[in-house]
Amino acid sequence: MASGVRTVDKLKIVPAFFAAVPSAASPTYVSMKGYNNLTIVLHWKNGSTSAAGSAITVNQAKYVNGNGAKAVAIDYAWVSNDTANSVALTQLTVSSNTFTLDNTASGIGLGLVEIRADRMDLANGFTALEVGLANATNQTVEAIYIMGNVPRYSGGMNSFMNPLVD
Repeated sequence: MASGVRTVDKLKIVPAFFAAVPSAASPTYVSMKGYNNLTIVLHWKNGSTSAAGSAITVNQAKYVNGNGAKAVAIDYAWVSNDTANSVALTQLTVSSNTFTLDNTASGIGLGLVEIRADRMDLANGFTALEVGLANATNQTVEAIYIMGNVPRYSGGMNSFMNPLVD
């Protein structure tokens, strides 16, 4: 029986984009109907020659199929551009709801973006979120969603609403 105090009881982890070079990327949309917070975890590795970093946005849509998507306002991201030496995250101010991953040759980085559900256009029915990954060159990116942070409905392991359906 679930205790309700374990991490697995409090969070839903969803693979968003498997490690690949983003090119016409279509990461997974998730429904926020049962969740108050989405943390997007980004991990990237650059090739040994010049890389072009992927531009990151967060999109909202009315449904998990992504129709009618538009950007969600993001103010900050937290990044470590050299995780081989430090995983300390530095706050990055985001302008125009977009930031670009580091492109240092052979660099390995980690980034986090947090979106609260109340930042979405809920009044117009937008309930789904997705990390937008622009095309990159010589950069492999993966993304994982961590959903939860005071879920709207509580219960044991896997009792949250399925975020892959509307």
